[in-house]
Amino acid sequence: MHRRQFLLGTGSLLGGVAGCSALSSGSSMIDLTLFNQTDTPYTVEMDLFQADVQSRSDARVFTGRLDVPAGGETRRNEITEAEPLLIRYGAYEENSRLTDQDHSHYYPPGGDDSLTFDIQQSGTVTRRHL
Repeated sequence: MHRRQFLLGTGSLLGGVAGCSALSSGSSMIDLTLFNQTDTPYTVEMDLFQADVQSRSDARVFTGRLDVPAGGETRRNEITEAEPLLIRYGAYEENSRLTDQDHSHYYPPGGDDSLTFDIQQSGTVTRRHL
């Protein structure tokens, strides 16, 4: 084997190993939980965007319709990495009547990486700050 071929092969191998360690760097993932404090089922539409990206289409990291039973909860595990996020949401009573539409900001606390929201009796959605 020539010296140049050896160096190229070694560089590729080391680059692959470095890539693997970067992927397993331990970045935490966010869990999303919605608690319904009412006697009516709700559907909450959520969009999560990276806070530091200019284009909305490039920034979107999660979009979903979450059905929350009356007096119950809905949870999605590991929806995205823990990073600064803009969260837009709309709450629909019985999947039809819009009761709240707003946004929230998330900054990773470094401890419990979860997003938790409550649907209040008034139909508004509030974020729990743990």
